[in-house]
Order: sequence, then structure tokens, then C-alpha cells
Amino acid sequence: MATGCRSIALGLASMLAVSCQTTRDLTTPGSGMTARVVASDASRPVGPDGRPVSVTGTATFTGLTVELWDGQQWLTVANGSGNATLALGDGALQATLVPATEIPAGSYSEMRFTAASATLDVAVAGINFSARTQATEESLTLDKTVAVTVNPDGSRTFSVELQLIRTVSLSVDPVTGAPIVTLNGDFGPVTMPAASMRTSVIGSDRSQPVTSPAGMSVSGSATFTGLSVDLWDGQQWWAVANGSGTATFALEDGTAAATLVPASELPAGDYTQIRLTATNAVVDLTLDDGSRQFSAGLQSNGPVVITKSVTVTVNPDGSRTLAVQFEMVRSVALDVDPTSGAASVSVTGDFGAATAAASAR
Repeated sequence: MATGCRSIALGLASMLAVSCQTTRDLTTPGSGMTARVVASDASRPVGPDGRPVSVTGTATFTGLTVELWDGQQWLTVANGSGNATLALGDGALQATLVPATEIPAGSYSEMRFTAASATLDVAVAGINFSARTQATEESLTLDKTVAVTVNPDGSRTFSVELQLIRTVSLSVDPVTGAPIVTLNGDFGPVTMPAASMRTSVIGSDRSQPVTSPAGMSVSGSATFTGLSVDLWDGQQWWAVANGSGTATFALEDGTAAATLVPASELPAGDYTQIRLTATNAVVDLTLDDGSRQFSAGLQSNGPVVITKSVTVTVNPDGSRTLAVQFEMVRSVALDVDPTSGAASVSVTGDFGAATAAASAR
């Protein structure tokens, strides 16, 4: 579940229960009872087609006030300093809104629930979203009728069922391609972009090297070890691989892709560049001049750092694929000693420059 917050109004479907332990005769004027307020969620959201949608997560309320209506006036049972986190579910999980406290005895029929701010963290279709209400002047208030149960021990349970999330719909931001969710319920419509999204990073090579002698064909692969991948969102670099990875690229026309970062949850953002860092890079080449073949393995001279632009694809499931294209080899020079027949290969490209001995096949 994602933890970032965005300022926006929101909702959640909940069930509130007040368990009351009698401490004095409830029929005598001035008598009271001890009340504890708990809450549980019973959301059953549906999509635009009316089918159930799985929504998981939490709603966290701060500056919480709970009031009960006795038919004549509202009785405050929480003073605005309380916090509560409710889990979205089937109503089985409870959270304490107000700890046990003394309240006047009465026939309470309604509850008013007010929060100075609220944060909603949900996951819909595998995508995490997070939203937060505006400042205190836009506090959330909800009135509901309560059902009263007299328990065997004489305590009271006041319960109310809220429906803060009734409908859910997913869309895509036409500019950034980021998923957007719209929720509707007791607190009105809530629209928020993804706090994170499933993103994979792939790379391919499209080397078209200039050769010397001219006309040689070049094939092979480039392998990186100790691989780190960072993505640029316009403001900062985000590390998405920790340096322990490896990747091998086929040197060809760019059609074969290698996975740099498997699908994982990344902060939502408009990523435009990738920075690939490897502790080591090895290029294995095969050269063919039409009559002979030579092979060579070239080692990078120290760590390799490559920065490139990325192409973003928004997939049907809302995930994104970031693709980067390299030119590992831009030039290849084969040198064969006419006397000894010893051969060497010099290469330049995205991985740097290197020279190594070559062997004839």
C-alpha cells in the first residue's frame, strides 16, 4: 500500500458500533453509562458495469469527533483529538474511535461523525492510490441513523453502516498515461492519480556499427553485471534496481529486448530518462569479412554509466513499460598483422571504448 498523500475529498464505507456499559440506573435523571466507540468497514463497491470491484486498503481519520443524538441535542463523545484507522473489508475488523468514557444515559438514534482530515490508501486492480482531504476548514461530516442493541450484560451497542465507497472506475491521464481512480460514496466523488503503479523497464540494442575494413558483419552480445537502474521524473532520480542485477543484450536490430527491471510498484510519475550503471560490462563480438570470422571479448575500462531517453507504453491493464534503446557498438576496427596473423579488435559505443585480441575461426 502506498503511503504518499494528495489533497482531495474522499470516502469510505464503514460500520460504527458503540458498546455501552451501564454504570447507573438509566431510568433515573442524571444517570449515565460508559461508552466505547468502535468502527468497522463494510464496503461493497461496484464498477461502471455494476459488477463487484475488489478494493482493499485503509481510511485514516485525524481530529476525530463523534456525536450522538438523543432526540433533543447532540452529545459529543470525542473531542476532536482522536485518530482512527479503518480497514476496508467485510465489517469483521474493528477499530476504536473513542475509548471507554462516561456519557449520559439516553435513547440515541443518530450519530454524527466529523474528521479534521482523512487519508485514504487503497489498491484497485493491483494499482495503489492515496488521497488526503483538504485542511481543517474542509473537515468531513457525516450523519447516520444508528441501530441500538441491548446486550445481555445491560450494555448498549449503537451501530451505523456507512457507504463511503459505492462505485469505482479507472481511467488513464491523457497527458502522463498514469492510472486515475474515481470513487463515489457517502463523502461524494473522489478522484486521484495512482500513488504508485506497476512498471517494468526493458532495454534493447540497435547497433549499426561503422566497420574497418568496411563491409564486415558484426554480431554478438553485451552483458552488464552489478546493474543499477535509475529513472528521472523531471525533478529527481528514482533508484529502481539496487546494483545486484545483470542484463545481456543481443547486438542486432533492436527487436530483442532484455529485462532491466521486472514489473514492480514504482512511484507514479512522468519518467523521461533512464540512467544505467554497471560495475562491469563485457562485449562478445563475432566479425565476418566474407572469407574469415574473428571473435573477441572486450572488457569495459571500469564502471559504465549510460543515460538515455525512454519510451513509455501504457498497457491495457494500466501498468507501464519503459523501453530504452542502446547503441552498444558504434564502430569496430579489425587489425590483422600481415606477418604473424595476430588480430585485434577495437570498439567504441555506449559502453565506452576498448581493444582486445581476436581469434580467427
